[in-house]
Amino acid sequence: TSIISLYANKKLSTSTWENNLDLGSGTQKLDNKDFRKSEDRIELNSKYGRKINDKLNYSALLNFRSQFAQGFNYTDTSVIYVSNIMAPSFTSASVGLDYRPLDGLSIYFSPFTSKITTVFDDQLSKQGAYGVDSGKTIRYELGASTSIKYQKIFKNNIQLRSKLDLFANFENVQAIDINWENL
Repeated sequence: TSIISLYANKKLSTSTWENNLDLGSGTQKLDNKDFRKSEDRIELNSKYGRKINDKLNYSALLNFRSQFAQGFNYTDTSVIYVSNIMAPSFTSASVGLDYRPLDGLSIYFSPFTSKITTVFDDQLSKQGAYGVDSGKTIRYELGASTSIKYQKIFKNNIQLRSKLDLFANFENVQAIDINWENL
């Protein structure tokens, strides 16, 4: 498994701009089974904030997520094709408040988030995969979102990074999209 995490941040007296790109790719081989994908991700985040006070910013966030390679679901009897690059991909843009009560903790809430899901693969598009209508390639949603990030460096170069992203579409607020990553 290889993970590359790049960032470019700028902090001024009245504003901040944080950018990061996370790339991950990996395979594993267990027992007598073929190599299988264990890590596959592309994620780009860009957040710009204007200072309200020492702990609170007005912010705008842009997020993009996809993967590099085909993905499969392995059952005892079959292998099912489930994903590919840009199938799916998720792009969201939002405006909201970024609260930073502690060093390394960011709680971002947006009451207005647009989310675009793409499935640029004919086979998956025909199936209506990832909530995109059958035969279509794009799904637009409007909703609210929250992103909670926590980063802590412990002794001996041990670091914890945790990120929880939540999105609720205004048409069905009880069906919350959850993405939680820990490294």
